[in-house]
This record gives sequence, C-alpha cells and structure tokens, in this order.
Amino acid sequence: MNGEALRALALECGATGAEVISGDRIVTNPVFRDACASGECRIYGKCHMCPPDVGTPEELISMVHGYAHALVLQTVTPLDDPFDMETMSLAGLELNKLVRKLRARLRETEEGRFLVLGAGGCRLCKPCAKVEGLPCRNPREALLSMEACCIDVYNTVKDTSLPYNNGKNTVTFFGMVLFD
Repeated sequence: MNGEALRALALECGATGAEVISGDRIVTNPVFRDACASGECRIYGKCHMCPPDVGTPEELISMVHGYAHALVLQTVTPLDDPFDMETMSLAGLELNKLVRKLRARLRETEEGRFLVLGAGGCRLCKPCAKVEGLPCRNPREALLSMEACCIDVYNTVKDTSLPYNNGKNTVTFFGMVLFD
C-alpha cells in the first residue's frame, strides 16, 4: 500500500490527521524508556507489550529505524476542562482502538511489511495476562507503544502538518504505522 492510500485509510478509520514521513525523520531517544522504568504509568513489568518484556531500547530503536517510511496519525479530543482526566484516559484508549482497526484493515490487504504502534501501552486486557503469569491472551491484538520504542513524538511531528498541541481544552494522541 502506498503512503497516500495508507493516509486515506487512517483518516477513514477515524484519525483526525495523518501524514507520511520518511523513516529517517523518526526521532528516538532511550531516555523515553526511563519514564517507563520509573513506574510513572504503574505497568512497567506488568504487561507483555511494555518494558522490559518488549526488548531493550537499542533493539527497539533499531527495529523502528529498519522501516523506510512512517505514517504518523493523530486524534484530537475536546475536553470539558483542562483537568478532565476521564476524557483524556478514554481518548488514549480510543487512539489505540483506531490503530488496531487500521492494523486489521492493513492485514486484509496482505501488502508489504508494517508495524503499528499505539500510545501509552497496550491496555487491551484488564488485567494483562502477565500479571497472572499467563501468556498473552490476544497476541494478534496486542499493541506496542511509541513510548516503549523510545520514539520522541514531539520532535518527530514538529516539522509536520500535525500539531502536537491543538489548543486549550483538547488532548492530542499520536499513533504510527511503520512500513516499507
């Protein structure tokens, strides 16, 4: 699938905006894994699709830079007020639903190699089977995050048409499809 068709598909699946960039424009930095390890999100080591289980920063950065192109996509969700944490959380889940839907559509085409990344961890199963010492219950639906892959979203999107900040009382989430 070419970049423009992929962009159109992302918008059809519900993205607010989407843009194709060269894979070498993806900015990565291992420091983003430090946030995972610090326990900020409270799921480090408790999810099959989160650090440390998904590989080292060096392995994931190498994987990310192994693709020629990336489709960066975003969702922008209005908030009732700047402290509307419930809507922010739901917006993150909706972004991950969108990228799962996009991945399913891409699998239907069976064209080329691609990797779909979400935001803020997989969050598909509650709790993740890892907490129970079991293998992943939904490996085809499990989702790796941009953060786990050490992607610096801000610096990756800053020279695109996709604003990182979409104004007062909004929350913006990003996903990515890496492809050749």
